[in-house]
Amino acid sequence: MRRFMRHTALGFSRLDALDSRTMLSLGTGLPLAGPIASQSDSFSHEHILVRYDLGSIQHASIGDLAGELVPGLRAVPVPEGSSVAEAIALARADPRVLYAQPDYLVSITSSPNDPRFGSLWGLNNTGQLVGGTPGADISAMEAWSVTTGSPEVVVAVIDTGIDLSHPDLAPNLWVNPGEVGGNGRDDDGNHYVDDIHGWNFVTNTPNVRDDNNHGTHVAGIIGAVGNNELGVVGVNWNVQLMTLKFLNSSGKGTTSNAIKALNYAVQMGAHVSNHSYSGGAYDAAFADAVASARSRGHIVVTAAGNDFSNNDVNPAYPANYVSDNLISVAATDAYDYIAGFSNYGATTVHLGAPGVSILSTVRNGSYGYMSGTSMAAPHVTGAVALIRGLHPEWSYDQVIAKLLTTVDKVADLDGQVQTGGRLNLGRAVTSETVGPRIESASYVPGDHTRIRLRFNEAILPGSFTPDDLVSLTGPEGQGVEVTAVTAVPGSADREFDVSFTSAGIGTYQ
Repeated sequence: MRRFMRHTALGFSRLDALDSRTMLSLGTGLPLAGPIASQSDSFSHEHILVRYDLGSIQHASIGDLAGELVPGLRAVPVPEGSSVAEAIALARADPRVLYAQPDYLVSITSSPNDPRFGSLWGLNNTGQLVGGTPGADISAMEAWSVTTGSPEVVVAVIDTGIDLSHPDLAPNLWVNPGEVGGNGRDDDGNHYVDDIHGWNFVTNTPNVRDDNNHGTHVAGIIGAVGNNELGVVGVNWNVQLMTLKFLNSSGKGTTSNAIKALNYAVQMGAHVSNHSYSGGAYDAAFADAVASARSRGHIVVTAAGNDFSNNDVNPAYPANYVSDNLISVAATDAYDYIAGFSNYGATTVHLGAPGVSILSTVRNGSYGYMSGTSMAAPHVTGAVALIRGLHPEWSYDQVIAKLLTTVDKVADLDGQVQTGGRLNLGRAVTSETVGPRIESASYVPGDHTRIRLRFNEAILPGSFTPDDLVSLTGPEGQGVEVTAVTAVPGSADREFDVSFTSAGIGTYQ
């Protein structure tokens, strides 16, 4: 099975044979690498964690194997004068290495000092709502023990605008680095004049102040400043919120302006955009905009809709545009039930997130409660931003796969959303980050036209197709056509059967 590819959210990397060596330390003259995490104090600078292929180190000395954490995994010192990123780059280039990562620092989990944090059941559900189910939340505190966000990540809030003077949001507002405000010129050449915080596509001006409350509420869920002894806290304590207004004071807008807003977000470098609105029919131009965003690695998060309708049967847009960079979100309540108003869809809605009685920022520096899939979507948008900030080297599909394969399975969402679960940000951030790997490969009992692959963790069934296999060679060295890849029922998406055209009994590679 050496010719199969090892699945990751990004794609596949070759399972080549690893050579046997004995030296388990890192050398010098390390190549430069991209950033490992946004916060340099979030991991040890003295060593990294490296997991070696057991076959490649079977002749290693006893001293080399001392301190092994699990078979093949050990802490390796960072060479003097080198950075953690450089050490990891060198380790990953070693054919013996299965994966290498920082040794992240953890601490006692404590609540942020924002005075109304206790009311944010979606982030930490202690049963504070009468009858609420403790733990029916996104496990934000577990995630915050690793990271609280990154100011390098830009989130586009495509909505009714944002209260720019809100003290819980103002420090996290995106500022266009190429524009000089108030000079009446298009300094950065993007065809928008004085677009300091974004753009108002309703009036075609840089005035992006919220005149409705909806956009400010959404923004607070994503990125209200954390631990500032004020109001609430967002999923991200540190992030950049780009303000793109296309909905008017009544909460209505045109599809054409929504497309312009998405295009602006992508053009100006936003990593993810939140779309907490629904309505209208399929629009080919919008589908093209989502596809264009995909080509730039931009993730689109959408509200599933509030009609308690099956999106598989009655499409709702933009949630139903088909692209692997789009996530559609249903709303759940404090009991882990799907909200009575929420749209659903076993194939078109991806997961659930808190969306009932959500406290967040509103205009005039105030706070208020709202409900809707409009509130569920920004929980997921904030989660995307948090993961992206922790792993800036990941592609959009790696981020999405990590988020969707780490949900909490919830009985009321089974058969209602694609993953059957509700967002668990804590698990997404703290679970193994190297991506799924093939653990075993064998014939399906009694069938010599199917090979069963078992992965070390769940992968998205739709992301594993015949095109994801490099090649399959038959016993006589002939090429063999792979005809289908199907998930094995009951395997929690860890086992897949690869069907192929039979070339006789023997060894397939």
